[in-house]
Amino acid sequence: MILAFFLSLILNPIFIENQFIKIRVNPGPQEEARFALDTTQGNPEEPNDNEKKLIYGAKMPWSSFAIIKIDEKTFIFGGASRNDRKNFFTNLQTGNKISDPYVEDEKIISTWEFSGVEISQILSFEKGYSTNLKDAMGITYIAKSTDQKEHKVAITLILDTMLGENDGAPLRAEGAQGLIESEICFEKSELPEFWQAWDTEDQATIKAEGRLKIKDKQNPKRLVLANWGKLAKTNWNIECQPGASFVRDGDFEDEKDTAVAIVWDSITVDSKPQEFHTTYGIADAPAPPECKPLSAYISGKPFEIASNEEKSFFGNWTTDKDYPIQPKEATLTVYSNDGLKIINPEKSIDLEEYPNGYHSFKIFNPGLNKNNATYTLKIESPEGFECATTNKVKISKPANLEMKLMQKPSISSISGIRHDPTKFYANLTIENSGESNSEKGSVEIRTNQILSISSGLKIDFETIPPRGKKTFSWLVSISPESSGLASLNWILNYKNEEKISKKIEFNIPSLDQHMRIKSIQRNFSNSLVTAVKMKPFSTFSGKWELPGKCLLAGDGGIEKYGYTVETKCYDNIVEVLISGNEAELPPLVGLFRVFHSGNHDKSWNRIENCININKTNECQTLEEIWE
Repeated sequence: MILAFFLSLILNPIFIENQFIKIRVNPGPQEEARFALDTTQGNPEEPNDNEKKLIYGAKMPWSSFAIIKIDEKTFIFGGASRNDRKNFFTNLQTGNKISDPYVEDEKIISTWEFSGVEISQILSFEKGYSTNLKDAMGITYIAKSTDQKEHKVAITLILDTMLGENDGAPLRAEGAQGLIESEICFEKSELPEFWQAWDTEDQATIKAEGRLKIKDKQNPKRLVLANWGKLAKTNWNIECQPGASFVRDGDFEDEKDTAVAIVWDSITVDSKPQEFHTTYGIADAPAPPECKPLSAYISGKPFEIASNEEKSFFGNWTTDKDYPIQPKEATLTVYSNDGLKIINPEKSIDLEEYPNGYHSFKIFNPGLNKNNATYTLKIESPEGFECATTNKVKISKPANLEMKLMQKPSISSISGIRHDPTKFYANLTIENSGESNSEKGSVEIRTNQILSISSGLKIDFETIPPRGKKTFSWLVSISPESSGLASLNWILNYKNEEKISKKIEFNIPSLDQHMRIKSIQRNFSNSLVTAVKMKPFSTFSGKWELPGKCLLAGDGGIEKYGYTVETKCYDNIVEVLISGNEAELPPLVGLFRVFHSGNHDKSWNRIENCININKTNECQTLEEIWE
């Protein structure tokens, strides 16, 4: 029984599913991380698309995958191919596996390393463009350098489309003339916003779509629609052959096998993660209205549109071939009575050449102040035949970023010697309470001279999704000399506007006596600084292990002010003993230069330090600051 259970684990794909789709990933070791997509209940308005394929995948997915290019080397993401499939994946190396595929927060994550670059494949549920339901698969690759070097990273994603039982699923794309029946390529300047695959040429029951142009994401540079055999045999460069057959050449196939290659151009990747992202999932499946002999309907329609945003959709038409009168031409028009702008609103159609087809239109929201708007698609012929359909689109409220400030820190003193705490994190959270993705921006922290920030006063941030938030932190230090009213305030730079938060103000108590220990580099020695605002004390002692042999230790030049100083230098140890008298002493500013044979960029290892105030037995250990 245990063996049977173990075999079931390794012979079944890893999956996540919801009521719309199911994402499956090959657990490996062969062909690990390759994936497939199926419907569960599919589109709620289409009863015939349940439990259907959207991407080819036998029991164990293997034909949809990513090709990774690092500098001049190419790899296949995930495990090596089975021996009987080696002829497809030519000259593609595998990387080094970082983690097996695993499920986390409704995502399937796989991570591999390729020539100094770590890349994670993340497959997740995302809201569909036209349905606003979680019926799309987000496909994300996140790359970062692991060897402190910059690398050029490019990715080609191959999707083996299969709609239901149709492995030669008909394809559509913005910018194409009618149904795509042979190989076609779209370069960056003409890259469509989206593409679609249907299970039949018209009256489809299973429809899928992929989104390419996604706000604030790295857009692909190329889209290739070709037969799967050609794409699976590529090493990197895909030679475009417009008009080539969707039937695989030389693979003893006689039926179409359509596939899609999405190509991202190389970008520079360092330790900061870079993201490549697209989506593929269920498309809306509207039924054409009952108009004869001409019908018009909208597909790929946007569910919502933000202010100053442009969205695309398909205007489709069909003709009734059995109608007594057959119109030869028609005009397809889009208009809006609610203020939406239509880009190129009219398309002339030769019905003799294209009796059924589609055309891509774009709508633009100029900043409408309403919850919804409608637009209408209409087809009409010179004979007077016409048909119209209207769609409603939600007007998204713009992004609204709000700053949530931290609570005021409470600073106290310990025996008047040092502050508690001496360091703390200044945290700021930015929340987007709007309904649209925010623009990119930055936050900056400012403070008065009482406080110091370790580094990075200004931090840039990417887009923040609706109801999303991001938290930023800065390490703040309080010097022993600091006292009085301290303040922190933040500046949000967003859409060329500057918004300054209310100040956080809090009090820092003064210290009656204190000593600071600080190591700084001075030419070929290290210097131990003990400094500022000392009242009478009994003794201070410190002992450190140096990075090298101790050669010489100075006395700091403070004995003339009434202090007694003794230094010891032996092996790799330095000791400092300072004694005070009973009288009021002037501020102590001593520079104890220590010469040693080690690396002067390395910190000293404190063995002990102790200060006794007013001849008591209480010993206070002092904080050390290293530069």
